[in-house]
Amino acid sequence: MARIGIGKILMTVTLTILIWIWADLSLEETYTLTQKVEVAIGNMPDPAIWASIVRPGSGISTSILLDSVVLKGPAARIQRVRPQFEEDTANLIRVLITQAHLRLDHLGEQSLDLLDLLRSDPRFRDLGLSVQDCSPAVVVVRLERLERRQVRVICQDPNHMRIDGLVAEPDRVECYAPSGWAPDRLVAYVTLNAEQIRAVKTAPLTARPFISLPTGQQRFADQTVTIKASSPADLLRSYTIKDIRVGILVSQAILERYQIEIRNPQDLYGLIEIRATEEARQAFEDERTTRYQVILQVDTDTTEVQEKDLIINLPQRFVRAGQIEVARPPARIQFQLIPRRQAPGS
Repeated sequence: MARIGIGKILMTVTLTILIWIWADLSLEETYTLTQKVEVAIGNMPDPAIWASIVRPGSGISTSILLDSVVLKGPAARIQRVRPQFEEDTANLIRVLITQAHLRLDHLGEQSLDLLDLLRSDPRFRDLGLSVQDCSPAVVVVRLERLERRQVRVICQDPNHMRIDGLVAEPDRVECYAPSGWAPDRLVAYVTLNAEQIRAVKTAPLTARPFISLPTGQQRFADQTVTIKASSPADLLRSYTIKDIRVGILVSQAILERYQIEIRNPQDLYGLIEIRATEEARQAFEDERTTRYQVILQVDTDTTEVQEKDLIINLPQRFVRAGQIEVARPPARIQFQLIPRRQAPGS
């Protein structure tokens, strides 16, 4: 019987495995990404350049979601890539259009070949796949040159609502803006959140205003502005005053005939909530300037139960300056005049 060499068997097995591997690698498939690739305008280092994507029938935008991108590569690689997009429906590949892709000396509209753009993106190469086709195949980019213009500064909250009572100094800055904008559109914004709005009423803050272009892109001013309250009233802070000093304003004639019985003393001696500057608060709490903080006026001679609003005795100098006010309506006090007992023989 002929003896088969072990080396020849191993060589045959190895060669067979290599053929199988080569055959597997040589099998290529295509895989279509449907609305999984977004092309967007990237950051333009030159703030005077405004780039936008023209979307037929829907104006201009900063991005477009491609209908389809066809990838090609080894079947094994396709099988590994497929779950990344089919199991994670939010997975998007975002490809940026930068200044390097555009002809900056050609203002107006210019066409950009999307197939070339996608093929130059390293993320597709990292997937081990090549881009074969895409739809749409071309995108139109509009280039405009912005001009430096004087714009008004307005404070707004995160919901784009104007914040009254705050001013910017200076109230005008220079920003890059479209040359065709009318004067009433030339507005730069400073956006403040709730915490910043509270803080600015006690101390000014600095910020860089920006204009918003129709595509949502922003252009910031070179200089900062100081945001502060526009009037003394806007510097008020909330305070709760305890240990109230109470005064009762009553005529001598009534006091000789009656005792005053308070039906709701907890309201008479309760807390007072005010909004004031620090100086005004100190004056209100200082007994030397405000002897009685609340006053109950008793001026009707009757034994029936009466009800009157407390008078909050705010220091008038600060009231006139708009630096102190009552934060909550004063309590209504119920009281009754109780006749005094007459001494025998009187």
